[in-house]
Amino acid sequence: MHPKLGYILGYNKEEIQKNNSWRNIINQNDLKFAIDNFKHFQNSSLETYEQIVRYTHKNGSIVHLLTKGLRLKDDNGKFIGVIGILNNVTEIKKLEAEIKKKDDFWRETLEKMDFGFQIIDNEFKYIYLNKKTEEFSKYPPGSLIGKKMTEIYPNIETTDHFHAIKKVIEKKEIEITTNEFNFPNGEIGRFNNIIQPIEQGIAILTHEVPLKIIMKNIELKEKKDQLYKLLQQVPGALYQYRLYPDGKDCYPYVSEKFWEILELQPYNIKESSTNIFKDIHPDDLERINASIQNSINNLSVFDIKYRVVLPTKGERWIQAISQPEKMEDGSILWSGYIKDITENHQAEQELENSILRWKFALEGANDGVWDWNLITNEVYFSPQWKAMFGFKDHEITGSLTEWSTRVHPDDLKTCLEDVNNHLESKTEIYSNIHRVLCKDGTYKWILDRGKVIEKNEKGKPIRMVGTHTDLTERKKLKTS
Repeated sequence: MHPKLGYILGYNKEEIQKNNSWRNIINQNDLKFAIDNFKHFQNSSLETYEQIVRYTHKNGSIVHLLTKGLRLKDDNGKFIGVIGILNNVTEIKKLEAEIKKKDDFWRETLEKMDFGFQIIDNEFKYIYLNKKTEEFSKYPPGSLIGKKMTEIYPNIETTDHFHAIKKVIEKKEIEITTNEFNFPNGEIGRFNNIIQPIEQGIAILTHEVPLKIIMKNIELKEKKDQLYKLLQQVPGALYQYRLYPDGKDCYPYVSEKFWEILELQPYNIKESSTNIFKDIHPDDLERINASIQNSINNLSVFDIKYRVVLPTKGERWIQAISQPEKMEDGSILWSGYIKDITENHQAEQELENSILRWKFALEGANDGVWDWNLITNEVYFSPQWKAMFGFKDHEITGSLTEWSTRVHPDDLKTCLEDVNNHLESKTEIYSNIHRVLCKDGTYKWILDRGKVIEKNEKGKPIRMVGTHTDLTERKKLKTS
């Protein structure tokens, strides 16, 4: 067993020496896959190697490890091994599982609904029908997916229902309809529908029970319960935003979930949108205004991801997508939807951060890795970094002082000068050789290298990543 693999999985040096085979701790369901994948790489012409397999931690938990490496060859080009890194991606895997769990929950919810729910694309093809909709259709389950409405119901193009669907696709405006439908088997069904635009095309919520009273009194709370439940099944909130030539703006329509997403109390926004924009993150306002202006100039889809700072939920990421339409009075009307994408954004950011961190480590020295957040002064120290100085993973916190207080006093000044020179863009890469105090009281000579990989909108560094390489033995050889 490689020592670094053992440390990640909670084993000390003696246990690693005693149990020296990775085969003993890999999840047995992944063993064949890992061996076959490595053999395939060994016999291929690929230069890079990558796989994720499960291992058993000392405490019995499952750890997902991402292995990334480069092919090593002798002078004749013959394969002799792999050099690479191990990255613990267990949390990312848990997040992926949680996202899938949520997706499964909503799909199961749609299947159990007593309402029909279907998604149709812009070409009038069925993308999804829940169980209730398939019961309404009188066709076998799954037989309509991928087929056009006009193929299934040849006369549907002459109906008001089809005209309403077509209007929603073209105008991106919600339609509420009641229709009678003649099925191929001769039966007649009467349905009430809520047809609304979504990213894929349209979503139709259907019920056989007459909803005329509810539709006519939709502004009254006691009459909105069923409609509210239906709209809750669709991620995000529907809205219309209108901007007049004189700069006045308003929201002619928003669905109920709009208030929940933005933590607002329902109020009259048909006159002004002032309270909608007040919670937008100030750093994103300029970008949003530029995107709106571009949509106006080109009548192009408004599609943007931005932050809001809410009273209870704090900072959240929002995605807004809408289609503009120029009205006769010169105003622009956007129809679309917004949704909270915070969890997805965080997952994407974490994955991106992980990739950047380990890519830099691979391109560096494959030694101890550090990842410094210059805003919070928090630092990620890899298990290898901690082990280099004799510490276990839990013995080092995420504070910058874990490093700075261990640098030899005679080396600290020049070290900090080199760091500042890089932060001020005076050097392309930060590099410094200094001594670091180990747990046992001795010092190790370290080659410390790093690079700023992220800056804010003003160009100020906010994140720096680097590696520590142990030069102690080389120093001893030079002095001997």
